[in-house]
Amino acid sequence: MKFTPLDIQRREFEKAFRGLNEGEVRTFLHEVAGEWEEVQLENQRLRTEIIDLREHLREYQEQDGSSGDPAPRPAHQGGDPGHVNREKALILKEADFKADELIREARATWWNWRPRSAA
Repeated sequence: MKFTPLDIQRREFEKAFRGLNEGEVRTFLHEVAGEWEEVQLENQRLRTEIIDLREHLREYQEQDGSSGDPAPRPAHQGGDPGHVNREKALILKEADFKADELIREARATWWNWRPRSAA
């Protein structure tokens, strides 16, 4: 079940003899709801960044596939065509690594802030 900050704030508990202090529970729920909202916003930002990185990666891959081997350049312009291909490969690996890192961070953030059952 996905919780929204409003779900957390509006959560009701049964009253029991010698129960919890309702004011403390409400205060805590409001604090948790605020932090949960921040986590959701960060998660969305990271998801957007991942989408952008994947789009950049796709564009690099299309450029690499459609343009073929780069034309040889004179030595004074870094004329090693192999160097250009290695640089492209490094850029692709870096973008892929960054996307994986963002996914790991989002999952870790979710894991730390996920709702836990009251067992």
